[in-house]
Amino acid sequence: MELKSGSAPNRTSLEQLNKTTLEASMLLAYLPIIVFETLSHMAIANMQMASLEKPKSKEPTMILME
Repeated sequence: MELKSGSAPNRTSLEQLNKTTLEASMLLAYLPIIVFETLSHMAIANMQMASLEKPKSKEPTMILME
């Protein structure tokens, strides 16, 4: 079977290419959101860990006696 000049490319490969392109563009669209969410969760976890740590101040504590 000969291909005629100007014939349409294989439909299944074109559909697969369109699907792959759509998936890639959706991933790129959501990538900044995913990065922001990950970084914000890391920052929240760091703040929570910092609040759990005991203060390391070397200042003497004043005890008031009556």
